[in-house]
Amino acid sequence: ESSNNRFKEANNKLLETNKLLYDDFKKSQAELDKRNSMEYASKVEIDCAKARGDLISYKMESQNSFNKYTQTINDLNQTISEMKKKLSAHQETISILSQ
Repeated sequence: ESSNNRFKEANNKLLETNKLLYDDFKKSQAELDKRNSMEYASKVEIDCAKARGDLISYKMESQNSFNKYTQTINDLNQTISEMKKKLSAHQETISILSQ
């Protein structure tokens, strides 16, 4: 009878393991079916299109910022150039007045 009990216990463990494996198989099969569906493919395509749109938008914003900062740098360089000219003129005036 003890060997019969061990056989029943082993059989119960096998049944339990088999059920867990079957449940995992069903979940995997459902996921695979989902991924193979047109709806899933369409969703992935839409997500990719959104990501592409976001990337293009970010690229445009970056380009606009770059252009703005480039213009600011150019304006500052122009201001510096004008200030150097004025400084040179003032130094010339001071030099003349110092003589």
